[in-house]
Amino acid sequence: MSSSELLEAYEAAVASTPEATACEPLLKALRTAAEGGSTPLSALHLKQVALGRAGACALSALLAKDSFLTYINLEGNDICDEGAVALSGPLTSHQSIFRLDLGFNTIGPKGLRALAGVVAVSPSLLCLDLSGNNLWSRLSLLAPASMSALAPLGNALAQETCRLQLLHLDQADIEPKGLTALVDGLLDNSVLVNLRLGENALDIRSAAVRTAPHPTPTARAPRRTNPGTVPTISARRRCSRSCCVATRP
Repeated sequence: MSSSELLEAYEAAVASTPEATACEPLLKALRTAAEGGSTPLSALHLKQVALGRAGACALSALLAKDSFLTYINLEGNDICDEGAVALSGPLTSHQSIFRLDLGFNTIGPKGLRALAGVVAVSPSLLCLDLSGNNLWSRLSLLAPASMSALAPLGNALAQETCRLQLLHLDQADIEPKGLTALVDGLLDNSVLVNLRLGENALDIRSAAVRTAPHPTPTARAPRRTNPGTVPTISARRRCSRSCCVATRP
């Protein structure tokens, strides 16, 4: 689809989406690409443009028709769970988006569950930033790690079809049970090479214990003939709070 057709699709989506208003920076980018003729739009830099959940829903209609975007930055737009769910639909099958920044968007467990579906099957997504969101649930206080808010993401990382190589979860209200679910998924993952967990409510000692290599249960077949090394987490101090960064050796 051409840039002019994408512009028309976005304007139609705004008109048909309740409470949605046109995002001027996005309109400008689409119009510039349309005027350029043969040069398709490859990146959307929409950090802190007050997109909101309705605006994210309108944007999802554009993504469903696009095939050239490679990078989308929607940091600080308060798209909430509703916006994350709407974006997840077209992102699941998009063939070229490799980097997605959704930091500080008030996304909770419901939105994370939808985005985990993208992580599990996306043919192109390599980098995902979910820092500053509310990836915690009261259910974690009583339920096992398998029912924590991060469990769907851990399951997604364990899928054979997962391509994700970089995941940032700084300041995301991650607690020990959520970390456990995440690490359980990493046991069957050999593609993720960078994991950031800075400034979460994680005890340095427990983080190191949870990310130590674990033997694969005999009842579960290994994902690959030569499984990758589970990332180890090193801890350091920053702003008087524990900060964890995981990288593969």
